[in-house]
Amino acid sequence: MKFYARLALLSIAFFLVFTGFAGSYALGATESEALDAVVAAEETIATCYRAAAEADGAGADVAELLRRLDEAGELLSKAELSYGRQDFDSAFDYSSQSVNKLTGLVAEAEILHETAVKEYYASFLVTTGGSAAGVAAVVCSGFVVWRLLKKRYGEGASK
Repeated sequence: MKFYARLALLSIAFFLVFTGFAGSYALGATESEALDAVVAAEETIATCYRAAAEADGAGADVAELLRRLDEAGELLSKAELSYGRQDFDSAFDYSSQSVNKLTGLVAEAEILHETAVKEYYASFLVTTGGSAAGVAAVVCSGFVVWRLLKKRYGEGASK
């Protein structure tokens, strides 16, 4: 009986030690996983920056997008420093935080871009329409005044 009790106790201890080592290995990031995460974060920041630049070019207010890009850039910088120190867990974590910070940013930039373009065209139409209406009013009022003056003074002068 003692043999089976010791065997069971040894089996339990072995199982606990093995799962502890396997669990800590599974939670730690490898060098290649950390590098992949850093590269993915760099690509995400570049894509988001291009989207924000397009929205800015259309005249959108991208201050909030730039704030988020700045925060993601700081996290990426920390990830690259951690990777350089061979702290792959931190590098992976900071890279993941950087990507998470930018979730939905491209879609928001596209919405801001579309809104800015629509506002530009609406402003263009109002400006063009208002100018055309102003020109038409000046021409028409000039014609009416000319006709009235011609009628009043033109007929008497020709007699």
